[in-house]
Formats: sequence, structure tokens, C-alpha cells
Amino acid sequence: MNPLLYVKQVNDGLFLANYPSNAKKDIRLSSAGTIEMGIDHFWKRRASVLLVRTEFMSPLTLIWRRPTRPSKPEQPAIAKFTDPKEKRERAERKVKLTSLFFTMLQEYKVSEYRPGGRRNIASRLYKIAEIIKVNRMPLSEILYVADKTGRWPNKDKHQLIIGWGRRREGVTPYPTNTKFVRLPLYSIDEPARKVTDLTVLKNIYDQCVSNETDVDDGYYMLFRGPANKSDKNIWDRQLCFIPAEEKTRIPVESSYEAAIIRNLHDKKRHFEKPLIGNITELFPELAADIVLHDTDPKTIIEVAGSRNTATSPRLQEKRESYGQKGYAYMEWDGESPFPF
Repeated sequence: MNPLLYVKQVNDGLFLANYPSNAKKDIRLSSAGTIEMGIDHFWKRRASVLLVRTEFMSPLTLIWRRPTRPSKPEQPAIAKFTDPKEKRERAERKVKLTSLFFTMLQEYKVSEYRPGGRRNIASRLYKIAEIIKVNRMPLSEILYVADKTGRWPNKDKHQLIIGWGRRREGVTPYPTNTKFVRLPLYSIDEPARKVTDLTVLKNIYDQCVSNETDVDDGYYMLFRGPANKSDKNIWDRQLCFIPAEEKTRIPVESSYEAAIIRNLHDKKRHFEKPLIGNITELFPELAADIVLHDTDPKTIIEVAGSRNTATSPRLQEKRESYGQKGYAYMEWDGESPFPF
């Protein structure tokens, strides 16, 4: 039998514990059982409902407390997270944060560049945050975006903090407490303008995991919140770095993509970098790197990486799939002159 469990905090650890009512009824966790935890977050958008499902599914170490005396009732089983689980959980939280951020950027067309258009990214983020609910509260009420107004984040109010940053710049020690560091944040609308030095727990900064890329510019996202339901304090929980091209502030996966975006920006081309899903629902498994909107038909640009990978089966599949759909298609190997 797999009874209903709950998450219990003991000191600095989180445990899965059996409900007291289950123990009274002698309902206990089967040694062959499987544990699955899921959290559903809903928010309404216009007339539709957007569902984001977050699942934690990983091996758990079960600690069984056996009775020392025949007359003593068996204690409920608890499940303790192992160290590898904690590392995976941090990575999963990063995926959730970045997915939310990419959805916000793509929904309000930040992932699309139009020559002469306004790049008012901060106001767009605040706008879409008004229709996203977190614990029945609009995300806009707890969101801080470093922008050109120079407003500072409030440590007691803002739980999601977004700003522009440079990994190569690093952090400076907090002058009176070695547990904290100061992270420089710049305006996401004017990346050359410094807004503030954000105070962050040093261990949270040290755990900041970014994509494997040599791109130093991008967004910093800090998520802050209570350690548990009964905690009334707000703590630093997760810091993410999302690489992006500086002129457009469009997130990228590699320096090759950043180079393509800079070239298209300088040539005043109309293009898009898909962040969530694909440009067509018919090919969700084929993620386009760049889409040119000012050609007829639209043009898919793929980063081949090098001449050695230009003949890979994956690229061949993309050539055929996009060709059958009616798109123009071209590749760049990262070394030759830009073909567009």
C-alpha cells in the first residue's frame, strides 16, 4: 500500500513522513512502493488556463525504524533525500525558472526582433506578470526587474528578481557578513547602466548553474521565498544565469547563436529566436535556432557548429522536414562568412 505522505522539515533537512492518521490505522509504506510527488501551478490567462506541471521523480533512500520491543508500535517510515537527489532538484528548479522566464519573453515578443521597434523589455515583463498568479497573488506584486528607472529591490517584498549581468565581472564580498556577496545588476533595457549591487547568499551564488556556453552576458534570476509553509521569512532559494545576446537581450544557447543574432541586428533584419516550443506545431521535436521573417517563405537558420557536423543525421532530418513544410533553409558552420 502507498499511503498519502507529506513533506516535513527537521532542522535543515526535508523528509517524506507518514500522516499520523495513517499510522493509527496501521497504513504504512510498502517496501516495494513507488513515490511520486507533483505540484501543479495554475494561472488564468484571458479565457484559457495555462498549466505548468512540475514533477520530482527520483530514487529515495528509505529509512525503516524497526521496533526494539514487541509491545512498541512500529514507527512510520520516512524517506530522506540523498545528495544526488538534492543536486538534481536544484537543476530541476532551474529548468522551471528558465521555462517560466522563456514563456514570459516569448509571449510578449521579446524573442522577436523588428528593426526600429522598441525593446522595452522591463515593461513587457511587468505586463505579463499581471496575468500570472503565484499563490493567488499576481506575479507582478512580487517581481522586481532592474530597469532604467533605477528602482532598488525590496528584500521583504520581491521574491523574483531579474536583471542584466556579466559572469566575468563576478561578485564582491559583503563588507560586514561573509555569508553574503554583492552581485552587480544592470538594466535589462540599457545593459551599460548599472542599477544596483544585489545582496545574495554566498552559497546560493556558488550553486548558480549556467548553461555550458562561453557567453558571458545575460540575465540573472533570483528566486526568494520561505523555507517552508510556517516560515514567515524570505530567503534566497535559487539563482540562475541565462546567457543572452546584449544588443537584443535575446537568450542564446551558444556564442554561435549570439554571433548570428548580432549580425542580423546590425543588418536590420526581422527575425525570431524560438525559446519555447517550435515555430510550427507540426514539428515540436525540431527546435529551430533562428527564423527569418523578412523572407518569403520564412527562412530557418541552423547552427551546424563546424563543417564536420554539417552531414549529421540530425541536420539532414531538419533539412528534409523544413523543406517539406515549405520553409527556406540554410546553415552556418561558425567559421565561414555569414550566408544571410
